[in-house]
Amino acid sequence: MHTAMQLGSITLMGADAPPGRGKPFGGFDISLDDSGRSRGEASLCRAERRRQNNDAARPNLLVTPVWHVHRQVWRQLDGQRSRPTGIEEKAMQNDVLELLAIRRGHFLLESGHHAELWLDLELLYRRPRRVESLCFELARRLASLSIDAVCGPLIEGAFVGLTVASELDLEYSYAERFVRASSDGLFPAGYRIPEALRESVRGKRVAIVNDVINAGSAVRGTYVDLQQCGAIVVAIGTLLVLGTSADEFAAHENLALETLARQPNTLWTPGQCPLCAAGMALVDPAEFGAGLRST
Repeated sequence: MHTAMQLGSITLMGADAPPGRGKPFGGFDISLDDSGRSRGEASLCRAERRRQNNDAARPNLLVTPVWHVHRQVWRQLDGQRSRPTGIEEKAMQNDVLELLAIRRGHFLLESGHHAELWLDLELLYRRPRRVESLCFELARRLASLSIDAVCGPLIEGAFVGLTVASELDLEYSYAERFVRASSDGLFPAGYRIPEALRESVRGKRVAIVNDVINAGSAVRGTYVDLQQCGAIVVAIGTLLVLGTSADEFAAHENLALETLARQPNTLWTPGQCPLCAAGMALVDPAEFGAGLRST
């Protein structure tokens, strides 16, 4: 038996859950009406309907998290754009951190800085379905900014950017890493949009979407090259911000910054690193040192 409940432009459909799966929002599926919405918001409604269809066809897959379904219902009933509650923010932060393997020690970052935290980002997309749900929320937050395109820095940041662009049904481009000269040894990595994509971003309002932002080397490099392409960068989106560098850069460049999670972290230049002073061995998991020595 099916029951229907109309809440504004949302229809909640109740039914017995198939074997092996549960129903979001206390036993109800969610149906969204995208009439009268902005382009980005309408795309999100269509994406949610696609996700429901996929869930119905593949009953054993994960469904949309409860915190996300709650946000859709609450936002429709309230009639205003709003931020997640503290409980929902904590749930999203936990979801993000569970996808990342965090190590503590003494590490060399791509920016040339030293830090005590390291994340093995290669593990992020082991469970694409879980990342997709988080990207949907990130896309929802970016939808109000009237962006035309999304750009993601390779490698893992480009995966997140592609997922967000797909949710918003927007154009997508990516930036490739290269080593460039650096007089002080900091930020020796540049990022460049491939030649075939450079003209496509000219005059477009672009959001740079990354996986995790620490010192911000990938975002900074992508930002500089997008400007050289004639793009109008208006926002940065990411799953996780470490420390304060991302906020400082966004404020300096007058960019919106959207993140689902935050984690405190301290960066040091090599000459000011207390871990070096204490004699702790420096670990270079991604072999960034080779690039630093070549600049």
